[in-house]
Amino acid sequence: MSIRTLAVTALVMTIVTPAARAQGTPSSSPPDSALAVPNLAGRWQVSSPLGHTFYMSIEQHGEELRASAVQMLMCGQGQVTLTTKLGGIVRDHDVQLRTTESGTDRIGTLCYEPDQMADVHFVGKLSEDGKMIRGPYGNPPRVMYVWTLKRVK
Repeated sequence: MSIRTLAVTALVMTIVTPAARAQGTPSSSPPDSALAVPNLAGRWQVSSPLGHTFYMSIEQHGEELRASAVQMLMCGQGQVTLTTKLGGIVRDHDVQLRTTESGTDRIGTLCYEPDQMADVHFVGKLSEDGKMIRGPYGNPPRVMYVWTLKRVK
């Protein structure tokens, strides 16, 4: 290749590339709104087909999520408080949460529900308006259930 050919090629690239980007060709960068991380921080009401409704508080740092939930359950001879902490991520409209810690306020309680939260893996989709997250959860490889989270505040 001659120097003249290289100079012409460089000049054409300098002129054409900005024009092509302005027209939205595949080489252009995504708009800033596409890179925005949805804000999930706050309090959410969680319901499931098992009939339990409880509240979950979510803290968010970028894509990283930390959540905590407290449930009051009737179990055996009385009421048990189940506290669960979860960690996860949000990417676009995909939300994932997994149990990091779970326990009851009564040692030795024979109860099925606290076992359900011991190793939860939740994979949900955030609604377009950002007010609801819905998706399956379960203790792999057990049966999966569905949680619906609705934003309270």
